[in-house]
Amino acid sequence: MLELVVSLGLAATQAAEDVPLVMGLWATSDDGGRVRIELCDHDESLLCGRLVDAERLRAEPDARDVNNADPDLRGRPLRGVRILDSFERDEDGEWTPGVLYDPKEGREIRRGYVKLVEDDRLEVRGCVAFICRTQVWVRLEDGA
Repeated sequence: MLELVVSLGLAATQAAEDVPLVMGLWATSDDGGRVRIELCDHDESLLCGRLVDAERLRAEPDARDVNNADPDLRGRPLRGVRILDSFERDEDGEWTPGVLYDPKEGREIRRGYVKLVEDDRLEVRGCVAFICRTQVWVRLEDGA
């Protein structure tokens, strides 16, 4: 029993240590986007990411989410929109299966994956059916 408790404690400590590695400010690979990755406010065991800056926001600071597929959400401010939602860490160190939101197209991708490939590089992959698209984001600021 003691072995189980120690084992569970070590696993929890390892998971907690891995979380800050992906937290922080990241540059997306298109549109000069900046996304801050943090623990989700609705569940602190999951990762979320919000849009904090982009070329469009620099040109139009009060830009709205006008491309959203949901007409009720088209009036919300684009700054602060959740781009990554509810990613859970798996045993391989990948964060999955979260939801990605693409504000340019105004749609959610329900099969999203996030993986730290280097300390300053993050692979963000979204899949629809069997077609996947991957971006590599670059760390701008550590969140730890």
